[in-house]
Amino acid sequence: MIEGWVILAQLAAYFPYYVLLVLVPMIIRFAIERLMGIDHEVFEMPPPPVRSLFSYEASFREFVHVALYLPFFEELVFRAVPLWLLGAWGLYIGSAIWVLMHPAWQLLYLYGYPTSKKVGYTLTCTFFYTCTAVFYGMMWLAGAGAAAIIYHMAHNLWITAAERLRRVEIRLGRRKREEEYEFVKPRRAPSRFVFVTRKGEREEVESTVFVRRKDKNKEA
Repeated sequence: MIEGWVILAQLAAYFPYYVLLVLVPMIIRFAIERLMGIDHEVFEMPPPPVRSLFSYEASFREFVHVALYLPFFEELVFRAVPLWLLGAWGLYIGSAIWVLMHPAWQLLYLYGYPTSKKVGYTLTCTFFYTCTAVFYGMMWLAGAGAAAIIYHMAHNLWITAAERLRRVEIRLGRRKREEEYEFVKPRRAPSRFVFVTRKGEREEVESTVFVRRKDKNKEA
């Protein structure tokens, strides 16, 4: 059983590698894809109402699914088990499959883009996840598998939190603009015409028909 202080020491020792092999490639990838004109919002499902973004059940589900289940499942299936069964080559093969699985499902959202951008996205996506796989793989080979799982969970957690805050900000900003537009939206008042009756009383009526007074000379 690995003691807690050992895991903490491993987390601290591998942090520079996390920056070099995960954060820096991620920034490079997003910068290139932005230059290519790829909007990352296409990878998101339609955002739920604002109230559900703050709801307990939605936040709890996303936390468990993205920050706990997926990292633990992926690290075990694609790295821990292949490493245990086939050694280092098993880890290499499992990591390669893990890398290719990401563009495999993300490309489905780019069906409206030209083929050149799809190929470019495949390259940038593969580049990023290959660097990430090297980071997690070197930890498993060094016997720091538990630290690799924690890093994977922490990475997914802060990415999910940042994306959720961005969606909420966009949604709230859009809703605020709509409310301001409704507040200042000009409304056409109904036409009001003033006419004088025979008794000389002034009345206001909502009508589009003018009422003409009879000529007094003709009455006489």
